[in-house]
Amino acid sequence: MSSLALTEDEVVEVTGYRRISRQMAILREFGIPCRRRPDNTVLVLRMHFLQPVEHANPELPRLKSSKSK
Repeated sequence: MSSLALTEDEVVEVTGYRRISRQMAILREFGIPCRRRPDNTVLVLRMHFLQPVEHANPELPRLKSSKSK
């Protein structure tokens, strides 16, 4: 059975970075939730990596009113 969270090496492999701030930025770009742990490593739950969350606020088209002024 796999661990619930990605290992540090797996996070580096996925993001291509060792720097925590860059790792978190890339993961967020991918739509993968992540957090900084107290030991200054990145926490990524394996389930979120395997099934990323959709962006919460996609840009919606602006509709014009049909009423004329």
